[in-house]
Amino acid sequence: MIAGTDFQRKNPLFLTAVFLMAGIALGDVLTIPVWPIFIAIAVLIAITLWLRHPQIQSLSIHGATLLLGLSLMLVAKEHTPVLPAGECTYEAVVASQPQVRGKVYRCDLWIMGHHGPVKVRASLLRSSQLDSDTLRVGDGLWARSVLENPDSLHPYHQTNFNSSRWLRVHDYAATVFVFQPWSRKQVSLSKLSRFDKVRLSAVLWRVRLVQQYARLGLRDRSLALLAAMTLGERSLIDNSQQEQFSVSGGSHVLALSGLHLIIIYTLLTLLVNYVGRSILSLTGGVGRDVVRLAGLVLTLVAVWCYVVLVGMGPSVVRAATMISIYGMVSLLNRNHLSVNTLAFAAIVMLVAHPRTLWDVSFQLSFMAVLSIIAFTPNRRLPFGVSMLWVTVAAQIGTAPLVMYYFGRFSCYFLLTNCLVVPCTTCLLYGAVALWAATPMSAVQHAIATGLAWVAGLMDRGVAWIASLPGASIDNIWLSTTQVVAIYVLIFCTYRIFSIILHSK
Repeated sequence: MIAGTDFQRKNPLFLTAVFLMAGIALGDVLTIPVWPIFIAIAVLIAITLWLRHPQIQSLSIHGATLLLGLSLMLVAKEHTPVLPAGECTYEAVVASQPQVRGKVYRCDLWIMGHHGPVKVRASLLRSSQLDSDTLRVGDGLWARSVLENPDSLHPYHQTNFNSSRWLRVHDYAATVFVFQPWSRKQVSLSKLSRFDKVRLSAVLWRVRLVQQYARLGLRDRSLALLAAMTLGERSLIDNSQQEQFSVSGGSHVLALSGLHLIIIYTLLTLLVNYVGRSILSLTGGVGRDVVRLAGLVLTLVAVWCYVVLVGMGPSVVRAATMISIYGMVSLLNRNHLSVNTLAFAAIVMLVAHPRTLWDVSFQLSFMAVLSIIAFTPNRRLPFGVSMLWVTVAAQIGTAPLVMYYFGRFSCYFLLTNCLVVPCTTCLLYGAVALWAATPMSAVQHAIATGLAWVAGLMDRGVAWIASLPGASIDNIWLSTTQVVAIYVLIFCTYRIFSIILHSK
């Protein structure tokens, strides 16, 4: 557990991250000019540099951080695109894998406007002449519809999940329903930024890799699980499968997060270390530091390429940032300041995209990791006990948020994690082996058969757990005040046990 006596000294970035979050939250409810805030930040920085009093410097730094968060959020609000009134005609590019839902296609579109591309969540009515021709990522089209402001949407019934805020967080400027005839059209991608072009290429790669899974014999729910857990492609998961994982408490494995990235990082590290040892054996140990640095760079480049491939979700970006810092600290042979690393990852993500604070996966991911760090004992535990301990710790940190946003508590989460964590590990290692065996078709098909069996086992196991009596407590309604009170209670309980344990 984390000791409380010198916590701030060992983790100086933790309070910085807290004040940055507070500033962003304040900027979400205020609408004021930005330039006075920049002047105030400059004054506080000057005070920090000129005055050597520790308390004044600390207050100035935290005040500047608070105002920085406030200004970042205000700037983000000012850059919200202005939508045209009424119906408009536009050219667009399909930016996500279209999903057939009854009589409509659902997908993301990049609308090519005069002031640059605008990202929208779209539903397109399927016309009879297009039923046999599937819409694909990267296709251009011409359409006419009304661009609806995301702020017009309402939270889901009896939950606090805010759809309009979710759309804003993920950079959607509007929602559209195209019920009038639309047509395909060659559309130039010149207005897309280089980064957006890279993300579009990553989506195309994901689609091709999912198609390769299908060609190797993976089908239906097994294909959906493998695509979601290895590529971040969740479009194949149907509502019943999603509900079963939610009821059983296994939804976290469907969204790429720290668990998945740690498995990938561990595998890459083992491979790079093996190659490094082979090189050092040939050189007689000469150039050890260079080999270590090169190995770390190659590993982190591979990790971030994978992050881009799977869509750069907040949880996987947080995990990649922490892993990158962890790797660099390991190279310097310094202690791994886990809370400091988590705080630094939060600061980087929030400065780059302040609205990320309101992303549910961001909140769940950080609370899970913070809880794991806080409740993990300093001594080494057996693997089975350690896995159960981490599962309970993560559940303590995330349960209040899950109940707040989704109104549900999964009662058999321990049993579920005993099944899904080993299966996830097997599926990720198996997927790496599958692509490594590309030149050997027979080996690939054998590995694919094994992956299908593991995915089917996990799917059937989760469905069985979800069917057990009392698998979940539903229709929970918590207010923001109640959630804060629960976290205060958890923190107080944690501090009491920390004091008792450190007094012995």
